Amino acid sequence: MALLGAGAAWALPVQITDHAGAGCAIDAPVASSDASVVAFSSTCDLTGGNTDGNREIFQYVAGAGVSQLTDTTGCANMAPALSSDGSVVAFDSDCDLTGQNADGSVEIFVYDGSGFTQVTAGQFCTSAAPSLDAAGTKVAFDSDCDLTGANADQSSEIFQATIGGATTQLTSDTAGLGCGSFDAASNAAGDLIAFDSDCDLTGQNTDQIVEIFQVASDRTVTQLTFSIDDTCGSGPPASDASGMYVSFESSCDFTGGNADGSVEIFEVGPTRTKQLTAADQTPMCESQRARASAGGEWVVYQGFCDPTGANPDGGFEVFRATEAGVLQVTSGAACSSFAPVVASAARSAVFVSDCDPAGSNADGSEELFVESLCVCGSPASGNQPPDLPTATDALFALRAAVGSALCASCDCDVNSSGGITATDALLILKAAVGGGVTLVCP
Repeated sequence: MALLGAGAAWALPVQITDHAGAGCAIDAPVASSDASVVAFSSTCDLTGGNTDGNREIFQYVAGAGVSQLTDTTGCANMAPALSSDGSVVAFDSDCDLTGQNADGSVEIFVYDGSGFTQVTAGQFCTSAAPSLDAAGTKVAFDSDCDLTGANADQSSEIFQATIGGATTQLTSDTAGLGCGSFDAASNAAGDLIAFDSDCDLTGQNTDQIVEIFQVASDRTVTQLTFSIDDTCGSGPPASDASGMYVSFESSCDFTGGNADGSVEIFEVGPTRTKQLTAADQTPMCESQRARASAGGEWVVYQGFCDPTGANPDGGFEVFRATEAGVLQVTSGAACSSFAPVVASAARSAVFVSDCDPAGSNADGSEELFVESLCVCGSPASGNQPPDLPTATDALFALRAAVGSALCASCDCDVNSSGGITATDALLILKAAVGGGVTLVCP
């Protein structure tokens, strides 16, 4: 019998927050690459410092627990972003955290462990949805403020600020048609920013559909998606570390596989746009909030579809999508799991749930969990012992070996050689037919 090695999913997740705050919310988690730091927004009183239930920014650090970073009243702190090592947190807020935001505009702030820095300074306008580069030195965001003197019409544009330095306006639409660019998603280097927009930034979006774009640090804009249906839309995007692969949700039919216009998960790469989910259900369901791994091998998302037959109640669950197919990560009845993100070095997903998957959340409060995304030897089927891998798993590993598909090493490097080769595919195939092979992934 084949054995799945280290990282086999789906082991019971680890619950990393614990509170009894019925009726409060945890949202928008972001994780460091190794999952040792998680930042999130919440109205809960997780530390005893938020008795008024204001929306604050919190941080979990492995071994130290949860700390409350902001402490405000009558305003909101939201949408955290995190550097790769977890040392820098960016977020948007209409609070006056530094004495520089008396007008209560929504601004971008950064916390680096020693205090807060206000990155933007607009008046009666909004700068929101920050995205940090891996080093935590540059933050991209959308804004309808005139931060550089080039946005007098106050359209929503994509900006990037060097923390402690200059701010650059990366997009500029002056057509006056009421369009906007939103939801900046930076790659690791901070030199490619994906975003969604209904503007005609390249001369290829005259019908002003919400499409996915990418802008380079030299302000060169590239339109990544092209839909002929002017009733659909795409976004928000998520970028892998290189910026080569951008995942997003969309109701458009880019590949001929979404004729019903349901909200599906797509990934656009250097040579193609691929539809990763395909729900054909009545009533219509949705797959939402795509988040990509650093290498682009995995996309995690939330949804209430039943792509694997394991979600017949239509609850919100967390799923993992690859070129091999979709696997359901969470499973609960009369509860929800949502807002997943990938911690790539830890090969895990961090998500919010009011379910009790680990037997530690009997009160059904919203908590944060971490769960492995690895399925050694079974990238397509997700099979665990005593179930065996399949020939389809072996075929996908072979595709990865010849460079025609992306597969994580903890899924396909079944002999821990440091690379994915035809030997891995042969070992998976041998295991699939009961060949007595032990599969051990890094």
